[in-house]
Amino acid sequence: GNLEEDGTCRDAYTGTDEVVTAVCLKQYANVTAEPAIDSQGREEVALFDISDILSWNRTQMGEWWYWEGKERFPCHDKGDCLAHLPMAFHK
Repeated sequence: GNLEEDGTCRDAYTGTDEVVTAVCLKQYANVTAEPAIDSQGREEVALFDISDILSWNRTQMGEWWYWEGKERFPCHDKGDCLAHLPMAFHK
């Protein structure tokens, strides 16, 4: 990773604060973070407007930070990649 994701547990006010939080959870609580997706790869935490997430096509958009490190699922190219019962909406 880059300097924001250097594998250390610390205060982080960056776009990768979730990664740093996962490092701290593992280091101090022995908790391993897992992707927040359902069995079909649909997101359980909405990071963007719902209409955007439901219309995105991974192949057409190309690989950018949103897709980085994510396993590919059919919904990534068909849309409908938001879980039917999302846990959170992040803004």
